[in-house]
Amino acid sequence: MDVLALCFGLLGLLLAAGLLLLVFIMFKIPKLPAEIDSRRATQKFLIQTGLFALLMKIKGMWNGKPYLVNARESANFWMKPKPSVVTGSKVKSSVRDFDGVAVRFYEPISRERNDLPGLIFMHGGGFMFGSAGMYDPITRKIAEVIGGVVVSVDYRLAPEHPFPAGFDDCLAATKHFFKHCKEYGVDPTRVAICGDSAGGNLAAGVVQELCDKTNAAKGMFRPKLQILLYPLLQMLDLKTPSYQRHDAAFGISGGFMPTTSISWMTPRYLTGQKDGSLTKALLKGALHSYAAQEKDVLKDALTHDCVPAKLKCEAYAIPLVSEHDPSFKEVWERFKPLVLDNKIMPLYKEDLGRLPPAYILTCDFDVLRDDGVMYAERLKQAGVEAVLENCKGALHGLLFFPQFKWGQIAKKKFYAYLSEVL
Repeated sequence: MDVLALCFGLLGLLLAAGLLLLVFIMFKIPKLPAEIDSRRATQKFLIQTGLFALLMKIKGMWNGKPYLVNARESANFWMKPKPSVVTGSKVKSSVRDFDGVAVRFYEPISRERNDLPGLIFMHGGGFMFGSAGMYDPITRKIAEVIGGVVVSVDYRLAPEHPFPAGFDDCLAATKHFFKHCKEYGVDPTRVAICGDSAGGNLAAGVVQELCDKTNAAKGMFRPKLQILLYPLLQMLDLKTPSYQRHDAAFGISGGFMPTTSISWMTPRYLTGQKDGSLTKALLKGALHSYAAQEKDVLKDALTHDCVPAKLKCEAYAIPLVSEHDPSFKEVWERFKPLVLDNKIMPLYKEDLGRLPPAYILTCDFDVLRDDGVMYAERLKQAGVEAVLENCKGALHGLLFFPQFKWGQIAKKKFYAYLSEVL
């Protein structure tokens, strides 16, 4: 018995030593570019996210559940929403049903007006992660800042519910809100649509759908403002200057939300299945030449002329759009209808002139930076007011990380803009 206890004790020590060694190695490995702000906090954060991913994989080996399921369960356990009423807050929350879609509804505890501003929020998480409950601190704060009503949409997640399930949920909840604005004491001419990361994709797509010529003719309400926070606006081009800069700084699989994560996410969101051939084609940039032949807006976007030269690193190389790789033709034929669907890739919509003003927040060291940069430029070219705020030295997802200086600065600017415009 003593021998058995000794063996278990030694095994525990070895596991602990191995974990400490892993932490030490990971602490040394993340080499950060000189421009990164809050360096120690950033390095610590990258280690923590790496350890979380490792622990979820180990947990899967133990309980047999997929990685995503374990990650969701753990995040929902540790990031539970606050009660309806929080001490010191003038906002209360509730869970409601908007035309079959669950939402978290935030409103002033004491309502003295019936012309309040409103905001519809679509959370991020790569279309496969996150929830309205996890985003409670952010959406509650937004409701306090605008002094109005905020609706956070709990849309269905991939791969269990691939496109268009999540988009349809967001569109249905948004239409429901507009139809019932006056019941909630909200002025329908003071409603913004907002989303971060993948939620930015959904928000941009919903705005485009609402402002489409057909819907406009039907008298559909028009959002006053679109707010896109470090948005994912296309899934074709993983060779933009920001992707190339991030890869040069962290490696294709390094940093926070690397290039490989986008190529892994894309087929699962679009079809609910993994697709190795599509992932390979995206990482290689093999579909650019096929896409460039489809319409001018794709060809123009793939040249990256909308991205200022100062945002292109020394390692940047313009992707080829003239030479076809015949081995990827079949992949392109499968992917083509999705590339041409603006509900998936709102960056590539041809006519942007009907859209409302935009506030776009991007992060300097983020593969998605240029999605926002190019969209802002295309909106301006279409005559639409667009404010672009690029956070220097920042990583993706900054609203969630109060430990970073750049996150604090960005939130102050964002909240000030909301208070002024909405």
